[in-house]
Amino acid sequence: MSEQSDAPTAADALPPGFYERIAPFLQLCGMGCLQFFSRPHDPLPQEITDLTGLDLAGTRMITAINNNDMLARQLLEEPELFYVHLLVGCLLLDGPLAAPVLRFLEQGMHLDAEQTDALRARLLPFGETFVELVGRFAAHDDEEAREDLHLLRLQIEGAFARLAHTLQVTDLPPAAPENNENDDWDQENGKFEEDEDDELIFEIKFREEQLHMLRLAVTLARVLPSLSAQPFAQAVAGLSGCSVPSMAALNGRLREATDAAPTQMSWHDVALLYQSTQVLAMAMVSNVLDVLRWEEQLSEEAAAETPPAEAPDPEAAALTPPERFARRQEIICMMITGFVECVQEHFADEPRLNELRREVTALADLL
Repeated sequence: MSEQSDAPTAADALPPGFYERIAPFLQLCGMGCLQFFSRPHDPLPQEITDLTGLDLAGTRMITAINNNDMLARQLLEEPELFYVHLLVGCLLLDGPLAAPVLRFLEQGMHLDAEQTDALRARLLPFGETFVELVGRFAAHDDEEAREDLHLLRLQIEGAFARLAHTLQVTDLPPAAPENNENDDWDQENGKFEEDEDDELIFEIKFREEQLHMLRLAVTLARVLPSLSAQPFAQAVAGLSGCSVPSMAALNGRLREATDAAPTQMSWHDVALLYQSTQVLAMAMVSNVLDVLRWEEQLSEEAAAETPPAEAPDPEAAALTPPERFARRQEIICMMITGFVECVQEHFADEPRLNELRREVTALADLL
């Protein structure tokens, strides 16, 4: 494509607060692209990468954008790649890969299908308009550049038309296991088997924000292998503490738990939370999925519709959105560190804890 000249400055490109207004679409688009490019050897992602140069690494760089300055730099330095990212995201969200992304939002943010469908219906038209605006900016009133972008768009849309049927869509595991009257039935002895690791051995009182963090951690550990083919995401499914039945059962109990009473846990629960909280921490700092930013966005929307129960924190209210996000991420990491240290101190003599720790260390090496 032709080179641009006299590119506008960042200040000219974006008005104040522009990122915050488009963030919901960017994040939904980013989740779709992360899942799409995590399978680089599938026919469609491979063709898109060959056509455009956009791959998983480029997608992760773009999904790391979280403020006006970063967005402006992306527009000024690689506007065409950003255009491709947005276009591919729109095509994905209008196709079969939208289902697991929306299902993840339903499970992780406790939304129903009607809410996520409404979210997509609201964001897609906006996204298509934004793609056009970015395309015009990338072309910068250059007729040849406009023609190049139009041709590229036709090639991308043609690739989707030809190869969309090859997309490997993996649905997420259910939020709770199906009831089976024969589960754990000992046919020989005619009684239900009891696992000593299901006995309640630990009790701790969590604050509401800690419970929220634990719910998010368990949900992420359960759905991440279905959302991404990255080695890190796939390895989460192999963590010994994160079995699907344990995650589904504990997730249900955590949703009912409150800060009014202590939470009782078995060894299975302790092992699961010990590993899943660290998965959440690693996912946040490595941008495997922009889960926390989505959680924050939806929390802010809910808060805007609900009168506050108490006066807001003046210090928090004075923070910019990127500062609030960074502060929230720091707080969650501190809560995770505190919980992990509590488990390690309480179960210092438990040999199985060493194995859990080794698995987490090996998982971190995959990032």
